[in-house]
Amino acid sequence: SIQAKNILSTAFLDHTKIMDKVDIVICHGGNGTVYQALSVGVPVLFFSGNFEQEWNIQRTIEMGL
Repeated sequence: SIQAKNILSTAFLDHTKIMDKVDIVICHGGNGTVYQALSVGVPVLFFSGNFEQEWNIQRTIEMGL
């Protein structure tokens, strides 16, 4: 596992409890994570894994978010 002072590792993480500490969200483009990040103005870097995530990414870009 990756370890550093600025890395938090946990089995489950409630995004709503840490978004105020986050500079950028790196995710696969799933609805939940994208909505949570954008709702508090955190930029998102996408790495999709399937076509549904690609649709989410494309729509996020089209909306200028």
